[in-house]
Amino acid sequence: MSHELEILVRELAVEVLDSFEKLEALLCVASSNGSCPVEVIVSATGLDRGVLADALADLVAQGVLVASGTEYALAADGPWSAHVRALVQLQQSDRMLVVAIMSQAAVRRLRLRAERAFADAFLVLARKRWP
Repeated sequence: MSHELEILVRELAVEVLDSFEKLEALLCVASSNGSCPVEVIVSATGLDRGVLADALADLVAQGVLVASGTEYALAADGPWSAHVRALVQLQQSDRMLVVAIMSQAAVRRLRLRAERAFADAFLVLARKRWP
């Protein structure tokens, strides 16, 4: 069971949770058991309002959360609902594994960016040589 949870959390970390701010905001909303006012998220996470607003907007845009005014709730039937449930379970049983997964996802994103930059450099070089 834990392995299946880990797979779902890894997918969520790579595809959606590209920052620890999104992780903290999502976990805060998930722990509210319903809708969670933005004020509660700010005080619970200690995040800057601007950073938090961006994180929440991204989570809403990706179908993880739904917004109603200044309150946020989990998207019950969203494309990531099973992943979020797995995240909450794994967070409760092994918080350090969640941190490790987030760190590995961050390194993976950096590697992908480096690969793209390297490939783009060859394209630019080729364009300069051959008009």
